[in-house]
Amino acid sequence: MSDDLDDDLDEVEPIEPRRRSARRQERSRRSWSQLLLTAAVASPALMLGGVPPLVVLAFLGLVLALWQRLCTRTQSPLLVPPAALLGVGATLLTFAQWVPMPGVQALLAPELHAAVQDALAGTGVEARAGLSPCPGDTGLECARLVGLTLLLVAAAQLSWRATATAVALAGSAVALLGFAHEALGLQAIYGFYAARDVDFVALPSMLSTFVNPNHQSGLLLLGIFCAGGLAADQHRLGLDTTDPSKVDRYGDRFLAAMAALTVQIPALVLSLSRGAIVALLLVGPVAAWLGLRRQRSERQSQRRRSRHMSPLRAVVAVGLLGLLLLVAQHGAWRELATLLDLADPDADLDTKLRVARESAALVELSPWVGIGRGAFIDVFGAIDSRPSHVLHTHLESAPLAMVVEWGPWLGGAMVLGMTAWWGHAMLAHRRRRDGAARQVVLLGLLALAVQNAADFALEFLGVAAPAVALAGALSPKPAWRWSAKRARWSGTLALVAALGLAAWSRPHAFTQRVAIDAAIHAGEVDPAQEARWRPLDGRLHGLWARRAAERGDWPTALARAEVAIARRPGNVDAWLIRAAALHETGADPQDVDRSMARGLALLHAPPDEALVEYLLERYPEPEAMASLCPPEPEPWRLLVEALRPVAPRHADALAAAR
Repeated sequence: MSDDLDDDLDEVEPIEPRRRSARRQERSRRSWSQLLLTAAVASPALMLGGVPPLVVLAFLGLVLALWQRLCTRTQSPLLVPPAALLGVGATLLTFAQWVPMPGVQALLAPELHAAVQDALAGTGVEARAGLSPCPGDTGLECARLVGLTLLLVAAAQLSWRATATAVALAGSAVALLGFAHEALGLQAIYGFYAARDVDFVALPSMLSTFVNPNHQSGLLLLGIFCAGGLAADQHRLGLDTTDPSKVDRYGDRFLAAMAALTVQIPALVLSLSRGAIVALLLVGPVAAWLGLRRQRSERQSQRRRSRHMSPLRAVVAVGLLGLLLLVAQHGAWRELATLLDLADPDADLDTKLRVARESAALVELSPWVGIGRGAFIDVFGAIDSRPSHVLHTHLESAPLAMVVEWGPWLGGAMVLGMTAWWGHAMLAHRRRRDGAARQVVLLGLLALAVQNAADFALEFLGVAAPAVALAGALSPKPAWRWSAKRARWSGTLALVAALGLAAWSRPHAFTQRVAIDAAIHAGEVDPAQEARWRPLDGRLHGLWARRAAERGDWPTALARAEVAIARRPGNVDAWLIRAAALHETGADPQDVDRSMARGLALLHAPPDEALVEYLLERYPEPEAMASLCPPEPEPWRLLVEALRPVAPRHADALAAAR
């Protein structure tokens, strides 16, 4: 949004020493601001894609430093783009979802409140007051939105070239680190971090600094279009300048941008993200046309030089296309072909479409203000038509996630507002001298939006921070001017409060659940204490049932197991514990067998020795065991292989039952 000072500084030569000193001071002030902006934009991507809650704290600290720098370097008011209204609205609603206000859930989301009450009935535990059933994740999201909103305003004070350069550098760094991982044969990020739920050995895509290759490709999409826009811009400046001494400078910058483009395209393709590749194939040709076409000029000299550069444009276009086709031979075409396999109900795309279609029903739980940011992980399992052991942590569609988690009113307004902003920015920049370059970068945001129609990369700072910074830098004109002094104190107060909220929310975020659940399983943490923060978590209720069963408290085990099954029907342990609890409480044997059979039908890993021993004790006759035969081949195979070494007759009976 701010005027780019690079051209002005290049055209004006200082005459007096005092003016030269002032120019050096101005450059120093801008360089520090640009350095902090680059750190805020790039660091989340280099820190596991921004997934860990600690990254949110680091990001807020960098935005705070950048904000202080911008507000103290000049007395001029800050320019606030209209897009900041979207950030403020989203932040306020998310804060309203988090704030511990008694009675608000029952008033605005009665069905969601009823689900919470049913889950905790008979436990003596009361969920934390407030609208969201996942206050830890909602609070962390609120803190993140504060930082992103102020980053958008901060980026609006600097050159769009500075922001695009920061994003291109971030994408290039991620790509180069990915190539380094491949060259060194590393099976973990940076050689030491391996996500618990991701098998990097079996993962065909290139491993870089992101846990999820789809999110990695989201950043690379932005980096590619930023590099392309910068290359087009520096090429234009090189043709337009009248100073021969500046031609080499613009030429070097053009080559640097092309190098970033050449590095990131193979990395994007090797990430094997179908959504990102489709977005690049759809939007890339439009960006190439904008960047490679001849720019109109009033100067005859530029028109002559532009005609001489036409063969170079063709070489660049053909070279990049050839590079894309060459690298795509390493699995990309195979991944794209899976998009056509809609007949397979187990296909990844079919699963995404099914989850997106079914998640629309979640709007009914809280039709006014949404279910709460981050609550999808605990709410969706209860309506999943094809439950399994797979946990859907996020809704893999950014627009639909906004509607479900923020409600159809503000969520829909966010989607429409961002669409309107992008269209207005494309039209507003077309008459600028560098309009084509700006439009190329804006097309990067469009490509990211296309990808995130079937992904959730924007949920994490590794992609959200670069996207928001670009939106701030490319906003057409300011809506307000904010006094630097007032902005300094208001922004500082908001960021400090966000830091406190993020620190408070961190222990209760979903990324911390694995460690907490392990402590519950080991008997170190009381599940009733944790249930206050995530009352709808089916896995937590399953662990609660296991703890009760270990104590011999079978009524409690049965009650908690039934809640776990209601919240996550694909939870194997909950069905097995329910069967044991039914047996111990003298229930109908047929109910016991049905519960046991349902649990065995959900097996996705070899059963442990304890389960095998329990089955042999509970069903000593092979014929009785055969009645529990899982209908699907994979659970059946796992059960037969586990029984064969210790009970071959039971294994044979199961084998004959199919």
